[in-house]
Amino acid sequence: MASPEYRISGLAVWWDENDLVSWDALAGAGKTVLVSTIINYLEHTRRLNAGIVYVYCSYNDPSHTAENLIASLLEQLCQQKSSIHSEVLASWKSHTRLRTRPLLPEWSNLLQIVGWDFPELFVVIDALDECSEYNRNRDFFLEEVHKSLPHARLLVTSRHIPVIQSQFRRDSRIDIRANDEDVKSFLTTYISQRKELADLIGEREDLHEEIVRTIVSKADGIFTRFLRAALHIEAVTQEDNLEDLMAALSKLPQDTDVIYKDALQRIRNQKSQRARRAEQILMWITFVQRPLMFSELLYALAIRPGDQKLVKDRLPKKEMLLSACCGLVIVDEESQIIRFVHYTLEEYIVSIRQDLYPYAHREITTILLTRLDIFTTNAFNSEGDTVEETFNDQNRNNVDDGKYPLTLYAAIF
Repeated sequence: MASPEYRISGLAVWWDENDLVSWDALAGAGKTVLVSTIINYLEHTRRLNAGIVYVYCSYNDPSHTAENLIASLLEQLCQQKSSIHSEVLASWKSHTRLRTRPLLPEWSNLLQIVGWDFPELFVVIDALDECSEYNRNRDFFLEEVHKSLPHARLLVTSRHIPVIQSQFRRDSRIDIRANDEDVKSFLTTYISQRKELADLIGEREDLHEEIVRTIVSKADGIFTRFLRAALHIEAVTQEDNLEDLMAALSKLPQDTDVIYKDALQRIRNQKSQRARRAEQILMWITFVQRPLMFSELLYALAIRPGDQKLVKDRLPKKEMLLSACCGLVIVDEESQIIRFVHYTLEEYIVSIRQDLYPYAHREITTILLTRLDIFTTNAFNSEGDTVEETFNDQNRNNVDDGKYPLTLYAAIF
């Protein structure tokens, strides 16, 4: 098999000769990892005056509007210039003075102006299918990219969705599927990084090969292949002896819902405190009205009904929380939003959430009311502000950016 560097280089050369490439992929095929590799390659081999911009769309991020995505592309291009374009500077000064924000047409116009400063321009849009369709948000975003950057080479990744495929029917297309060698490489790396599993296997190459072979066959490439492999290896890692490990290996399921069901059962089988914490995390992620920042979740877990003040010694550690969730949740490094590891997992848990957490609304409401009570009785005495002053337009960002975690969410929802 060709090395990753060789394959990426070959793809980049091929992309140089095409204006637009559309990648269609099955869920969990690893397209985002591959896109990250492509971006890294382009940034390290860029030609003089070439611009490289990208966006990663996320299904549960309400900030991913057409305006914000176009603004992100503009910001990235501006950062690649030695000076700020006069039109951008004038717009910034005007909106700063008026305390307003540009609308989509103005963002697009500025993107077009700055875009023409780059004789060569690469634009990468990952997971377009996860861009919200609400109010034609996805359509507007694509339209503005095409209109503002007509000379750009565009790379788009998406799942197989007819309405998206129809928008690129005249463009070059590549189907992405994780092959066996990709999954084997992933599993080998995972085993080497999990000390307890590596120690259990020891020098048994035959056992290592059997684990990899079995999991590759179970993650059969129909859907969510890397995610299946990750949850399967997580399952066998729970065992502390070879006999039980091999028994668990032989019972690994193939049905996606069964895989998720087993993962939830592994959570329940942990020590009571870890299991309770994991259940709390899954409950909050499942029922919240908007995605939570990790800092907000920490406070949600630390607050107890009847509290009169925050007890920061109760704030749990990130690594312990993620470990307790057995690979089902992640924290986005850029946004710091905590979410399910894959949208298919969220769909599964949402479909059974009333059975899993019948008292979720009551428990969440109690914690949110307690948070507001703590906030109104303590925070202002030290800051000297009133509730109205803190939640006015000028100060609202202070509530939302970490100064008072969870408070703005509690006030709104």
